[in-house]
Amino acid sequence: MITAQQETAALYNLHEDPLELFNLLESHPDRVSNLKQRHQQHLADIARDPLRPR
Repeated sequence: MITAQQETAALYNLHEDPLELFNLLESHPDRVSNLKQRHQQHLADIARDPLRPR
């Protein structure tokens, strides 16, 4: 998981690279951007959840 303090990210094809030897982050910038946006939206959704314990 990426936190606000941690900007490290990685992208692996686990089907073809189960040992996570080849980081595909730089070769798929559009996919990485989409995943980061979805992650940020998910965090925002969690923060707005009225049933979330405070």
